This record gives sequence, structure tokens and C-alpha cells, in this order.
Amino acid sequence: MNRLNKSILHSKILIVGSNYHGFSLENIYLRAFKKCGQENIHFLDLESITFLQSKSRVFNRLTRSLQYRAAGASLLAHLRNNSYDVIIIFKGMQLSTDVLSKCKTVSNNSVWVNINPDDPYNIGSPGSSNSNVLGSIAFFDHYCIWSRRIAEKLVSDGCKNVIY
Repeated sequence: MNRLNKSILHSKILIVGSNYHGFSLENIYLRAFKKCGQENIHFLDLESITFLQSKSRVFNRLTRSLQYRAAGASLLAHLRNNSYDVIIIFKGMQLSTDVLSKCKTVSNNSVWVNINPDDPYNIGSPGSSNSNVLGSIAFFDHYCIWSRRIAEKLVSDGCKNVIY
């Protein structure tokens, strides 16, 4: 059994992502973990921090960096007050490599997992990827992806362990 499997079965887990009214992929994972008997699992909703959305796309673009900084500060503060064996990030669009490095310093014994349901190289799609996602590829201990072609590219870009 590898390190990730042991960690998942008997660990304190943090899921970081979007709550999106209970219908997000992150929420599906949270419910599945609980259904499997995992009681020591926590959720940090970055949506409540980053989605100060307006009907104005210009406003949203102008405030995005502030929202991302707030999300990163929230994760860092959370990790300073709580320790986890496994930290699961969904995509990580809000989290810069600088923030992730600071978080890893605080949680240096944690296993870091990225679950990405989109193509991290599709920078042209604002909902799929951004410079934070691309910059953090090599950061994670495990990177979960749905495409063999993408998995191969992730490995060539320094990903330690790609799970297809």
C-alpha cells in the first residue's frame, strides 16, 4: 500500500475547493469520504472568499487578484491553526505557488494532492486553468487527472506522481 492510500484510510483530511451550493465535485468527494466512514475530514470553502462576483465582468477581472490573495491568506491561516495528514486541492486556481510554498512550510508533513477535473494546460479557458494551476504542477505529491495524454505531460513537467 503506498503512502497516499495509508494516509487516506486513517488520516485527518482537508478538502480545499468550492462549495457551490452543495453541488460541487469537492462536495461529492466530501460526502463519499463520510459515507465510507472517514470522520476526520474537513472542508475549506474558497468560494465564499473568492466569489465576490458581480454582473460586471470588468469588476470581476479587476478584483480577481485581491480575491485570490484573500483565498491564499485564508488557507495559510487555517493551516497555521490546524494540522492535516492529507490536503486535497481541487484545481487550485486561487492559490499561487508562493502561497502553496508557505502552506507547505506550515504543513510540511502533509501529503498534498491535486484533483483536477479539467485540462491544466487549457489556459485559454478561464474556468479550466490559469497561471496558478500551471505554476503549481510540480508542487503536489500526487496529481489526479482524467487523461493519459495530460498525465504524460504532467510527468514531463515535473509532477512527482500522476494518478490517472
